[in-house]
Amino acid sequence: DGMPGAIDGGAGAAAAGGSSGRRSSSAAAADGAAAGDAPRLGKLAALGYSTEPGEKELQSLARQNPAALSRLSGFKVERAGFGSLEWLAPVDVRGLDLGEVISIERGEVAVYVAGEGSEPIKPPVGSGLNCPCRVVLTGVVRKAKQQQDAAAAAAAFRKRLARYCSEMGARFVDYKPDGGVWIFEVDHFSRYGVPMDEDSEEDADDEAAAAAGAQGG
Repeated sequence: DGMPGAIDGGAGAAAAGGSSGRRSSSAAAADGAAAGDAPRLGKLAALGYSTEPGEKELQSLARQNPAALSRLSGFKVERAGFGSLEWLAPVDVRGLDLGEVISIERGEVAVYVAGEGSEPIKPPVGSGLNCPCRVVLTGVVRKAKQQQDAAAAAAAFRKRLARYCSEMGARFVDYKPDGGVWIFEVDHFSRYGVPMDEDSEEDADDEAAAAAGAQGG
């Protein structure tokens, strides 16, 4: 009589083990689905982009407190050697493929702007990443012409960048000639940047005004 009992016990253990395995698989699947809510760099990962918080931290947050991703404070995307975007208000980053909506190039940033593929759907102002943001672009420099004072040229370029910000509806914050660091803030997104190959009479006017200001000071 003990033998069937032993067999029944074995079958029960096997059933319990199977149930435990199913629960583990379900939990793993749930974790995987939750982690899928975290924003991902996609094709940007190979181009020197990174996020703050980092990808692993975002995935952990997606599993432990997914609601936090709907109003994430201090979110930042950076491309080494080119610049960064730091949102000034909490943003909804759930499920975002950043490679489909963000581009940081030399002297230019774009969010929700058509690229080589189809145009991404831009959410209303105040939704998704279409929110107030501080933009930092590096390597934004204008080479001084021959017999041109470097300080006057830098001052003129700073003035020109400030004018560009005004024309684009952005707020000029600062320009640092050392490293060509241009900082400005926007309330919502489109494409922002400086036409790096544009030379106009405005350059000469700005340089003359900057030189006159330097002499007067």
